[in-house]
This record gives sequence, C-alpha cells and structure tokens, in this order.
Amino acid sequence: MFIQKDLRKVPRILSDAVQASEPPSFEEGQKSSKEPEKLTELRLARRAPEFGGNLSILCQPRNAPALHHLTTLSLYDCQIRSLEGIGMLGSPASDGDSTICCPNLRELNIGRNPISTLPDELALLAHSLTTLWCDDCQITGTIPNCVMKLSMLETL
Repeated sequence: MFIQKDLRKVPRILSDAVQASEPPSFEEGQKSSKEPEKLTELRLARRAPEFGGNLSILCQPRNAPALHHLTTLSLYDCQIRSLEGIGMLGSPASDGDSTICCPNLRELNIGRNPISTLPDELALLAHSLTTLWCDDCQITGTIPNCVMKLSMLETL
C-alpha cells in the first residue's frame, strides 16, 4: 500500500478544511450529493521548512475552525524546537467563545523533533489527549509536570 504525500502547504490545507466545515450554500432545488469531509487527522510529518522550528504556522486563532474536529495530529520529524503555542489547541477560542479549539484531540505525535522541554501549556490538552508520542526527542530528566496533568493519557 502506498500513501501519497499531500503536497499542499500547511496554510492551504487549513484553508481547505475551513471551507469544508462551512455549511454548503445551495440554490433552491439543489441537493448535495456528498457531505464535505471534516479534518480529523492531520499528518504533517517531515515539513521542517514550513514550521521553521516552531508551531506558529499552525497554532493561530484563525486556524481554530479548521482544527475543531481534529482527533490526530502528527508533527513527526518537522525539526520543531519549541512547542510554544500548543496550548491553543486545548484552549477556548480567543473571541470570547467558550468552545475548545480541538475538543477531540486524542493523539499527538511530536516524535523525532529536537524538543528538549515540554511547556506547561501542554496540560491544556488534559481533557482529551490519550496518546502522546515524543520518541527520539531530546527530553531528559524526570517526567514534566505538564505530562502528569494529562489525566486522560494512556500511552506515553
């Protein structure tokens, strides 16, 4: 089985996801033959040039609608050095709406990135995160407190 890599850039993937999540507009008498697919899995592995060492391209309030149905996020081998901003995924929207950006995010793969610390804001994903992959990172020492706060975590 061969899986073809999505060659679109991250902003385009998110833009397309927002369009798919908006209700379709139909002229009177027209019916949709297909429900638009919501973005539930986002596998952005090996996209180091797009990330530039951080999550700023992904963790922006304008991306919240595209990420709302996300259950799986893979940032494997993107040369991310800082997870600053990751808390946005588990936080309410910044426009005063109490809706969580990614209420169903279950799996996060940050493996094979030169990350040496996990930020406290990672604990904001405690309501849903069950799997955290951080293999082949540069994290040393004791398990960080933010991981201990991930009450739903089953796999580390």
